[in-house]
Amino acid sequence: MSKNRLYIAATRHHVGKTSTSFPIISGLRKRGHTVGFMKPVSQSLGSGDSMAHIIDPDVRLIKEYFGMQNEIHHMSPVVVPPGYTRAYIDGKITEEDQIKSVLESQEILSRNTDTLVIEGTGHSGVGSIIGMNNARVASLLGADCLLVANGGLGVAFDELELQRVMMKEHGVKVRGVILNRVRPEKLEMVQDYFGKLLAKNWGVPLIGCVPDYDFLGQPTLEDLEDFFGGSLLSGLWDRKGHYPLERAHLVVTDLRRFMTMLEEDHETRTLYITHCSRDDIILGFLSHCQKMRRQGSHQNFEATLLLCGLHTEDFYDAIHHMAEATDLPIMHVPLTTHATLLALRGFVPKLNTRDKARTDAVIAHYEPFLDFDALGLDPP
Repeated sequence: MSKNRLYIAATRHHVGKTSTSFPIISGLRKRGHTVGFMKPVSQSLGSGDSMAHIIDPDVRLIKEYFGMQNEIHHMSPVVVPPGYTRAYIDGKITEEDQIKSVLESQEILSRNTDTLVIEGTGHSGVGSIIGMNNARVASLLGADCLLVANGGLGVAFDELELQRVMMKEHGVKVRGVILNRVRPEKLEMVQDYFGKLLAKNWGVPLIGCVPDYDFLGQPTLEDLEDFFGGSLLSGLWDRKGHYPLERAHLVVTDLRRFMTMLEEDHETRTLYITHCSRDDIILGFLSHCQKMRRQGSHQNFEATLLLCGLHTEDFYDAIHHMAEATDLPIMHVPLTTHATLLALRGFVPKLNTRDKARTDAVIAHYEPFLDFDALGLDPP
């Protein structure tokens, strides 16, 4: 049975629980711990006749990355797809069944591990509708909690306090806090003052204060293909390339101004968004790339053109043939230009099994900022 059970919970979705789980597991392994992992309750947008076939992608990623040998359904025992809550309310799924599944999985995962890292879902109240919120699950598993929040002072502490109160209500001990995505220029100040806040008000340590790192939020073109349901018409070589979402530009100007923009834009990895009917913009984009190649400076022009809207297959075949000469990435997105830009602004790329570079970067970036001794875990 695991001597240490550490439940990673957060203030809300997309705060960085999985990004925290990776360096925690990696760091503990380097310190001699045999580490297991589970995500007891998770949400899924998928559906299917058999619940056994629905596995949380974060669990699959961690299992594959660290080469864990446990059966994956034990690592992700309760998955909530569409329709699950209605089935629970109708009595087709019982609270007892859920608890039994979670506890049996924990017992199996704990047999040959010193430490079991348990990742929650969303904030502490998520799962209440099926009687399995994070605070209650942590209590059922006999786990202590590590709370994760995005960096800052006032808002971060207020959000964390709500989680602490709920954990306390269920008898769960909070071991400490990790702050993610702290503005680098404010790192020392936040670390100093937040550490004082926690010591004074909660009597727990600040385990980590991690500065923001833009690369960790950059999707690959492959991620964008999946997100939009689109496809690369050319430039398949750059499918694994990462693009900063803040460098997405909606092209609504005439060709002359667009060509000036290309000439003056010295930032790399830019996403240009235009409608597929803008033949002038498409040809201008391709001609600019050819010009850069003739000048021998094409390595400095890294960009992708997102063609939005619907058109005939013959049109996209023609675009593919034109783009072959430059092999610059051009992607078809079956949305309007406005919808594409709005979607990009709200897109939070998740870590996934196809993007090892970003997963490696998460561990390398986070781990030096975490105080493993302050966790107070029993030695292996």
